[in-house]
Amino acid sequence: GSSSHSQGQRAPGRGGPSLHQHQHPYLTTLAAAMAPASGGDPVPAVVAASAPSSSSPAAAAAAAPSSPSVSQGRIKASNFPASTLQIGTWKKVARHEGELIAKCYYAKKKLVWEILENGVKKKIEINWADITGLNYSTPRNRSAYLEIELARPPVFCVESDPQPRRHTMWHKCQDFTLDAQASRCKPHRLFFAPGVLNKHIDRLFKCDARLAQIYKQNL
Repeated sequence: GSSSHSQGQRAPGRGGPSLHQHQHPYLTTLAAAMAPASGGDPVPAVVAASAPSSSSPAAAAAAAPSSPSVSQGRIKASNFPASTLQIGTWKKVARHEGELIAKCYYAKKKLVWEILENGVKKKIEINWADITGLNYSTPRNRSAYLEIELARPPVFCVESDPQPRRHTMWHKCQDFTLDAQASRCKPHRLFFAPGVLNKHIDRLFKCDARLAQIYKQNL
């Protein structure tokens, strides 16, 4: 029906030029390339109109427990490319498109770092509730970064029986970072191309007031 188009309302603006004006052509190509792998669903571009009308992250989070379908439940998972992931001295650098993808699952309240290496996917899953520290920076024309600290180790998974154009099947595995540094709760730091992180961090804070408060405490 026409309802899908009528809900494409943008969240309240924060002023300044549109992020899309600075979007790198490589990111547009990547978004198009990723669409079939996620079952045909396009990478979400804007927050759903059903999110709370208030621009306050606290108001959005307050609505979640009693009516999850009004907030996180209606916001599709975000997939966005990262250039580097570093945990302690272990580092993964994306040398080709799609080798390192950050994902945010608003209904499940999880962050995922998905790594493609030698044709096999691996991932690190983080529950929002385990995040005890959060900092980020989104300078206008330079790489952005996101850094988080965890109270307990994340979950590690590896793809089983990889097949083209099939939904990925996962099973848990051992920590694959150097010397298992991620299991010792070393900070996770991700770097992104300019303009990539902004809207996703805003959306995360709207869905979880606790994470927004953790960030403010670091200022």
